[in-house]
Amino acid sequence: MMLVPAGQGFVGRERRAIQLPAFYIDRTEVSNDAYREFCRSAGRELPYGEALEVPASFPIIKVSYDDAAAFCTWAGKRLPTDLEWEKAARGADGRPFPWGDQPRFDLVNIPYSNEPHELQPVESNFSGASPYGAINMLGNVWEWVAKPEQLDERDLREIVLDPPAVPGERAYQIRGGSYQQKIDLQQAVWDYAVTPARLKRSDIGFRCAK
Repeated sequence: MMLVPAGQGFVGRERRAIQLPAFYIDRTEVSNDAYREFCRSAGRELPYGEALEVPASFPIIKVSYDDAAAFCTWAGKRLPTDLEWEKAARGADGRPFPWGDQPRFDLVNIPYSNEPHELQPVESNFSGASPYGAINMLGNVWEWVAKPEQLDERDLREIVLDPPAVPGERAYQIRGGSYQQKIDLQQAVWDYAVTPARLKRSDIGFRCAK
């Protein structure tokens, strides 16, 4: 895990100043290999479908918020808050990208056209690391964070779930974008999507904090 020292950070489009105590954040997204070990140890079912076909070194996918939180507890950790995630990505200076001030699509696994990329191992895109050494804070997979949210009308229309998402159901932020979806790189480090806690998707994973 990577230490994020206590002190100031800057969050949001407006770079609002915040103060946070010191915390640790995983250097990488949680891998299939680590999650499979958790399932074996805790007697939990492995994720279905695509998650079983992804190599061990790739991020775990198709996990719900509760799945991610359970793994973190098993590992003696927890999910990061939204403010922790953003400071870990932006550094103490609130930079617009983990790697610096300039947009670089060659440093992040996010499509720059309408064609999706391929999922990459958790140990990838080292040159795009944050100031604290965390990699793939942007791109590869969206990451669950411990920030409850409310689904709005657009969310309810666009999210594909069975049974369908309904107003008032548990929902949380996901952060960072993914290999499947073209997003505005200029706002990816501070923006987020709101997702039902029960949603399991092939481009959502997580990392832990402590």
